[in-house]
Amino acid sequence: MLYSLVSLFVLVTSPGMMPEAHVIQTELAPFLKEGEVLSADVATSEKRFEEVINILRRSSVSIKQYLDQCDRIAWQELPFAQPVALPKPPLNVHVGEGQTNYLFGALRYYLVQRLIQARLFDEAKTVLEDLIPENSIDPAGVLITKAVVLHHFSEKEAGLAALKDFQAIAERESVSRRSAELAKLLQFEWERQSREEETEKIARQMNDVRRRLGQGRTDEDTQEAEEDVLQSLENLIERLQQRAQRQPQDGDEGQQSNNPLEDSRRLTQKGPGNVDRRDFSPGDNWGDLPPKDREEALLKIEKEFPPYYRDIIEQYFREMAK
Repeated sequence: MLYSLVSLFVLVTSPGMMPEAHVIQTELAPFLKEGEVLSADVATSEKRFEEVINILRRSSVSIKQYLDQCDRIAWQELPFAQPVALPKPPLNVHVGEGQTNYLFGALRYYLVQRLIQARLFDEAKTVLEDLIPENSIDPAGVLITKAVVLHHFSEKEAGLAALKDFQAIAERESVSRRSAELAKLLQFEWERQSREEETEKIARQMNDVRRRLGQGRTDEDTQEAEEDVLQSLENLIERLQQRAQRQPQDGDEGQQSNNPLEDSRRLTQKGPGNVDRRDFSPGDNWGDLPPKDREEALLKIEKEFPPYYRDIIEQYFREMAK
């Protein structure tokens, strides 16, 4: 489902409460040709954002280089296991208290869009922390973007807050159908996650670890995510073991066999009732499964989780062995 959300996001940047044209015109004045003004018939903040980006790309060599660097993040293969060097916007205008800087925010928002296309959600989340709708040319787009990224990290409370703000804008301004449908899809996903089984939650955590490892990330954040998966698996297994231990006792209370033995039938089975005693020595690795049984256990686990989680599950057993 997350792949579909990201794909839908790439196709859409939501319209919303765009700033007054004359405010943006003032900031954009150094980049406009003589007598050039912003379009008066732009109906959405998405179109205004695109117009501003095109003007900046055309009018400034340094800004064009920055935008090209952002595009390369989205479409070029990233170096494996290397930190991503994010381009810095060339606009460095001091903004006083109570003032806005729409151009700087537009360039940062352009970077976020490309980071999401490259599935670099960690970097996108960091950049989004500095973007607020009040200082954005496309405030609704910023909000729906935050909701998508927060959904990936399962930060429900913050994600729903961003979604609520987006919907408030949508109630006052015309938004595209695709934007509205994306908001509905996100809302549905949050509600579904509240009802999902714990195994699905663990699977989603594993998927995030898989994404990080696929990008060669072995930093503290990845290790912490791996520890969360291991702890979740351990807690789940412990509860299953406790449930299995209680089940025979629960079955003795009022539960009957599907084929109860007839009272009139005489039992004929006989046996001494002795059990061979096994001696354990210090070097016996007591509790370790034989390789054949361990492989069978892994195959059973894979029935509950997709095949590409096998490496993470095996890592869990390695951690347990330590």
